Amino acid sequence: MIHQESAIAPLRLSVHRSPHANVDLLHHSPEAVVQAVYRQILGRDVLSDQRLPAAEVKVKSGEITVRDFVRSVAKTPLFRSLHWDNLYVTKAIESIHRRLMGRPTMDAKR
Repeated sequence: MIHQESAIAPLRLSVHRSPHANVDLLHHSPEAVVQAVYRQILGRDVLSDQRLPAAEVKVKSGEITVRDFVRSVAKTPLFRSLHWDNLYVTKAIESIHRRLMGRPTMDAKR
């Protein structure tokens, strides 16, 4: 296990400083984490011209956290077109919440 930590440690990838982070970077390559972010936030794989190469390089080198990378993806025109434009406001909010939080919104009846 120590050899895995030393291999990943220079990348300094992290979701945030919380001990409850659910991304296991010891068992996933930086590229796998980037792909997982695109799939979770956009709901699909992205084409090469839809990627954010500058942000990808920064997250892989440890200049920004995975949380900052998620924020970058969520600010793209592609995210807006998929999860805001052409949707009713309540549906858009539910869609955005599901993508960013990874779970549906709470039931209004509770």
